[in-house]
Amino acid sequence: YALAHLHGHGIVHQDLKPDNILITESGEIKLIDFGISRYPEEEEEGILKTRKAGTPGYMSPEQKEHPESVSYNADIFSLGMIAYELYLGKLCHGVIMLGSIPQPLRDVFTKALAIDPEKRYADIIDFIADISGYL
Repeated sequence: YALAHLHGHGIVHQDLKPDNILITESGEIKLIDFGISRYPEEEEEGILKTRKAGTPGYMSPEQKEHPESVSYNADIFSLGMIAYELYLGKLCHGVIMLGSIPQPLRDVFTKALAIDPEKRYADIIDFIADISGYL
């Protein structure tokens, strides 16, 4: 939901990874480290220079190849990777093998982790709904 809040305000985080998600003693989840976050609209207006930044194991393919075209679904890819690792109970270092994942959850991960950003979730709310539906 923190990501939905950011996206709702036009911000792409660009560095979602487990180290940037904190759980407080009361169980609240906090998203941190906005050092490379940006507004995609500013890129289009030429305000920001192209820069390659993020954590490789969690970066979407387009973020690695074309950082100037990163959009909200790049964050969705990163969150999908984090969710995949949470399900596995271990780090996967960017290697995705969905064969042993139950089919309904595999469908969610397949869409969240699609190489082609056009085939990925376009909105984080849809990803949240599908994960919640599985749970």
